[in-house]
Formats: sequence, C-alpha cells, structure tokens
Amino acid sequence: MDSQEIQEFLPLVKGVAKRYSGGDKHLQEDLEQEGFLGILDAQERFDASKRVKFSTYAFFWVKKRILAYLGKEFELQTSDLQERDLAQEVSQNKAEMAEAEDEQGFQLCVPQDMPKAEEAVLRLFFEQKLPLDKIALRLNLSREKVRQLKFKALRRLKAKAIDR
Repeated sequence: MDSQEIQEFLPLVKGVAKRYSGGDKHLQEDLEQEGFLGILDAQERFDASKRVKFSTYAFFWVKKRILAYLGKEFELQTSDLQERDLAQEVSQNKAEMAEAEDEQGFQLCVPQDMPKAEEAVLRLFFEQKLPLDKIALRLNLSREKVRQLKFKALRRLKAKAIDR
C-alpha cells in the first residue's frame, strides 16, 4: 500500500482517534499513528474473496489498535501514581541534596552508573523545571519515552537511597 492509498483512509483514522482521544491533542496524534498501523494490519490480513469492503475491514483493525494502545496507556497511568510518589520523595529530599552540592552540583546525587539519557531527563526536569513535553522536544524523544526515562531514573535514585 503506497502513501496515496494510505491517505485515503486519513478521515477514517482521524475519526476513530478523535472519538477516543477525549480532546487531548497529543493523545489524538498517538492514536492516529496507532490507527495507521491498524490500516497496515488490515492490508496484510485482507482477503478480497470474502466480499467485504476494505474500508469496513480496516475500520475494525484501526479501532482494535487504538483500543489496545489505550489499554496500555491505562496501565501506564497506574504506574504514574508510583512515579508521582517517587517524584514527591525526590522533591522532599531536594533541600538535603542542595546542602550536599559542591561545584559538581547535581552530579553528586546521580549514581555514576546512571545512563546519560536518564541523567539528562532528571537535570532538565528538576534543575530547569521543564515539563516532559519540552524535555521530549529538546532531547528529540517522544514524551512517553521521556516519562519512562524519568521513572527509571527516579527508581534508580530511590534504590541508591535505600542502599545507603
């Protein structure tokens, strides 16, 4: 299926994504991407001998992909509650960390084995107080990837604090 054929299904994908996005522009974009993956799934599985229009068949796969994505997002939201608890704990300890800072500053609080991407996310989030979407733009990552990196970094910091 070439890009022109995929463009024919743009209204279908946008319509289904809009129905489930709840007005959230970023979520709608993510859902549209999933919807186009549904179009590709439909193309792979479509059997013209069944006498069903492709658009009808594609609708099923678009909706299936979008709902699966939303299910994953729901699971991630429950992990967001844990992330907020970790972020609150880090914020509470921030005053203590400020006392321990020297010329290296934030570096003292970051484990040496922390991946650079996680460290960059923490620096931008806590030092520069940037929201996740701005961090994503700056690091050329998706917002979801930045959220995951932040969560991993906070877990790593908590584990180090427990070890002490």
